[in-house]
Amino acid sequence: MNIILKRNDLLPEETSYFDKGCVLYPHCLSCPRTVCAYEEGRGIIRVKSRKRDREILNKFKEGLCRNEIAKIFGVSRRTVQRALKRTANRD
Repeated sequence: MNIILKRNDLLPEETSYFDKGCVLYPHCLSCPRTVCAYEEGRGIIRVKSRKRDREILNKFKEGLCRNEIAKIFGVSRRTVQRALKRTANRD
């Protein structure tokens, strides 16, 4: 006995699908993320802040002090401290 399931959520053939992407990647279909950033809570903000945190950590490893890093990124010294703590906990 063969059971055929019909899916209603597929795009019909010859439908124009506009792959607009997002602010992170220009095309959804070539995005390396497994979950769309828009589907996560604070997704885009979280991705951007993680990237900034990694850059802050790199500057700190280069020998810059917290005050210098804060000026470069336009954030407070406390934000730099938090970023360093978060990246240390991820590694």
